[in-house]
Amino acid sequence: MLHILHISNDFGGTEVYRNLYQHLDNLGVKQTIFVPVNPRVKNRVGNHDFNFKTECSKIIYSTSQKWYHRYWYTRKISEVVKDVMWLVHLDDISVIHAGTLCMTGAVAFEVSKKTKIPYIATVRNTDINTYFKLMWWKKSYFYSILLNAKKVVFISPQYKKNCFQHYFKKSITDKIEANSIIIPNGIDSYYLNNRSLVVKSLNEPTEIIFAGGYRNNKNLLRLIKAIDLLKTGGYNVTLTAIGRSLPNRKVSKDYVELLEKESLGKDYISLVDYKQKDELCTAYRKADIFVMPSILETFGLSYAEALSQGLPIVYTKGQGFDGFYKNGEVGYAVQALDVEDIAEGIENAINNYSFLAQNVVNLSLNEDFEWGQIAKRYCRLYDTILRS
Repeated sequence: MLHILHISNDFGGTEVYRNLYQHLDNLGVKQTIFVPVNPRVKNRVGNHDFNFKTECSKIIYSTSQKWYHRYWYTRKISEVVKDVMWLVHLDDISVIHAGTLCMTGAVAFEVSKKTKIPYIATVRNTDINTYFKLMWWKKSYFYSILLNAKKVVFISPQYKKNCFQHYFKKSITDKIEANSIIIPNGIDSYYLNNRSLVVKSLNEPTEIIFAGGYRNNKNLLRLIKAIDLLKTGGYNVTLTAIGRSLPNRKVSKDYVELLEKESLGKDYISLVDYKQKDELCTAYRKADIFVMPSILETFGLSYAEALSQGLPIVYTKGQGFDGFYKNGEVGYAVQALDVEDIAEGIENAINNYSFLAQNVVNLSLNEDFEWGQIAKRYCRLYDTILRS
């Protein structure tokens, strides 16, 4: 029987992993989910636990990491490997699935060297923008993880393109091209089950909506300034920014205060607490355009969620969601660090609204982003590895 060992250090921090594992469970895949817990986020333990349908599947938490492992990469990896070897019955494992490249991928690589169990690894934002940038002296080791993986998964076409062009050596990309595959994240079934297929018309004023953590990377400050530019240019627009106090996210109090200061006295800007899925869907349906010019984005779950509710989108050029659809098909790609370009992207969406809104409701979102379909793609991937 197929038995997958998932190594997932962010299992408690995002629902992405739980959604995949639950849908694999629905397909009868036996799973052991191994979660190395960073000591700074021990409150996440148990956050996304669920009851398995498949017999003998389980979740194992490892809490051996200490605060200093954050600064001692090699020791951190060796400690987690030791826990895997001790706590997991590896004789029964078919494939190791690492949720990241440089952290859990390293654990999978080291365990594979000891056991010959094949592994796959997913390249994510933290791999490139933390490990590859800040730990440049470990690049040869990271390349070894890539080269020894049976498959390297990228979440989006654009992210693969960025990695191949800017972060990986050509000698490495030439070798891993054949083993690289693009499998996006899915969106929560709630959004697809409650999809809006009504072709939207612009409100007066035009209602812009943002949904994400109040962090610098989500770029809300520049979005507020872009809204100011549009107002100055004669556009009647409002912005509702949902995401204040988003749980399980690191937030800078200074940045939140900066957002509040920037919004002060502007009745067209609303900073709103995070909302549950049903409330968020309601807010999306009332709005006109979803805008989130994230500086860095591996995938961009929120864009697909907004599309499910009929909203044209403005997203970041050259980041995760860019490349799933042609620019101008369901929205516009903008330069994240350019306030004028963000404003221009919103302006383009307003001026071409009917065309975009019609295209949005015609999308095959279930085929592209439904977790059940994505779980089936992973099952086929596991089977391919075992047959090779």
